[in-house]
Amino acid sequence: MLALVLSIVPGVGQIYRGKPLRGILWFCGVMLALSAAPPLGLLIWIICAANAAFSDALREGMPVR
Repeated sequence: MLALVLSIVPGVGQIYRGKPLRGILWFCGVMLALSAAPPLGLLIWIICAANAAFSDALREGMPVR
């Protein structure tokens, strides 16, 4: 859940989880989307945060708590 909180800044949650390249790409993608279309950027930002928080649990089939 700390990764979700860290994703207040897009990509930091991924960097915390040990995936720095993915974090940098998320940051760039979210910033680009926010500058092009703010509602779309906000949606992508939420997806980024969820990805940081739950991606490993979903990939391993563990229940999300």
